[in-house]
Amino acid sequence: MYGASGIDVDPGLLYAVIYTVAGTFVLFWLIAAVTSLIGRRLALCTGVVVVLLNAMVALTMLFATEYGSNVFPPLWGVLVGVPALVGAFAIVLIKRSPQVRAA
Repeated sequence: MYGASGIDVDPGLLYAVIYTVAGTFVLFWLIAAVTSLIGRRLALCTGVVVVLLNAMVALTMLFATEYGSNVFPPLWGVLVGVPALVGAFAIVLIKRSPQVRAA
C-alpha cells in the first residue's frame, strides 16, 4: 500500500506494533485474572475495562484505512476481537452466578 505512494516503510514496524499490542493485552488479561482471586466486584470492573479496550483495538484494526486500503489484514482484527468476546461471555457468567458466601 505504501509502495504505490512512494513511501518506504520497514515491514518490521507493523509487526512491532502488533506484538506490542498483543503483549499489552496479555498483561491486561493477567491483571483481570488476578483480580478475580481478590474479589468479585473488582473482577467485574477490571473485566469490563479490559473487554472495552480489547474491543476498541479490534475495531480499530478492522476499520483503519490509509491511502484507500486497510492498514491491517481483516483476519488480524477478528483475531484480536476473539478475547473480547470470550471476556464478555465470562463477565455474563460471573454476573449470573450466585454469590458464594463464607460460612
